Amino acid sequence: MVQVDIFWSYALGAGYAVAAARQLKTMEETKNAGGDSGRAGAPFINKYFVFSLFYAAVFFAPSGVYLLWRFTSWETMHVWNSNINPLLVAVFAVTNVTQSILGFWMACRCIKAGSGFRAYIHMTGAYFLMFFILVHGWDGSGYRRFFSATPEEYQSWQSANVAEWFSSDVALTLYIMGIFLIPALLVAVSGWIKNGCERESKIDEEEAGEIGRTRIMALFLVSVFVCSLGSAIICSLLIRATGWIVGIILFAVFARLLILGRRAGLCRMVYSAMTLDRHV
Repeated sequence: MVQVDIFWSYALGAGYAVAAARQLKTMEETKNAGGDSGRAGAPFINKYFVFSLFYAAVFFAPSGVYLLWRFTSWETMHVWNSNINPLLVAVFAVTNVTQSILGFWMACRCIKAGSGFRAYIHMTGAYFLMFFILVHGWDGSGYRRFFSATPEEYQSWQSANVAEWFSSDVALTLYIMGIFLIPALLVAVSGWIKNGCERESKIDEEEAGEIGRTRIMALFLVSVFVCSLGSAIICSLLIRATGWIVGIILFAVFARLLILGRRAGLCRMVYSAMTLDRHV
């Protein structure tokens, strides 16, 4: 959707950088040592960035443009129908790539500073914003807009729309796109994390036994759908119950203690288990 893809593409870029954190850190150290003419650590001169750019430009951006052209009302959360400005389409396509570049770069800055976890928060934070718009939106109707395949369904919203949406043309199109988008993402992320862990000399044999691509994929999905989506749902519920100001304050306290907390923070536990990075 137009309103969420700016955060989604950022999260994708940041996620690829998180997955290649150890490799990128090694490149940075090589650069500082003068290797490869001092260019080995440049954030955009490595195969990991090239792949993330390829994914954004060849898979992600075209899928968004297709959805905007084919299901204009749904893709714009029923703000526009067929009279969408062509300039918006062009800008939308460009930002689906540029935001991914920005996400990768910002995460690389965190990795360069020695904090892979902060890079991970760039990813999960962007996914949180994406899901918050889908769940709550700007007027509390985010989930109704998402689960309405047509503007008529949104205008005459009823709970039955949710079940019907899963067999709609919109959903069927998303299923087909997911066949290409999801495996390409998960295979790359799990492969890079596994490779980085295996190269890490500080990881002992017991920890090395924990490294498995299926396990990494599962924890990555937990990051997206539990840490980020779960937080977005809780934030929405608090806002609906107490209003925007109080709800955001309550959620900030909740997130600080249970999501980002140093002792029992869910994000810290998931990140550490996924990457075997104990310095969080």
